[in-house]
Amino acid sequence: MNDSLKLRNLTVSFLGFLGILHLASRFVRLLIGYLVLFNNNNQQEPTP
Repeated sequence: MNDSLKLRNLTVSFLGFLGILHLASRFVRLLIGYLVLFNNNNQQEPTP
């Protein structure tokens, strides 16, 4: 009984860790995309 509970807790924490990693990678990708867009806009049309 205890072993199955340990296993379930491990799997739940592992899934939560994977979810956090997924969200973090998506956030980093969005951030890099915004930075690239910002740099491209600045290069294309410089403000006087």
